Amino acid sequence: MEDVRDKMAEEVSTVAKLSLDDESLLSKTEQLSRDIVYNLLHDSSLKEKSVDFVKGFVALLYYYGTMSVETLKK
Repeated sequence: MEDVRDKMAEEVSTVAKLSLDDESLLSKTEQLSRDIVYNLLHDSSLKEKSVDFVKGFVALLYYYGTMSVETLKK
């Protein structure tokens, strides 16, 4: 019975540690996302490059969206 209790305590401890690690990673990821968005909005050079990238991406979507499947296969 003592062995089962020790094993359960070990498993619960492991799950709690992994959960805390995930929360820490999630928190760091959220902060990184906020920092990226802040920089995109406040750095004029980076903002300009981002706008150009999105414009190019939308143009590609439009270009490939207007082509037929047969044209794409060539």
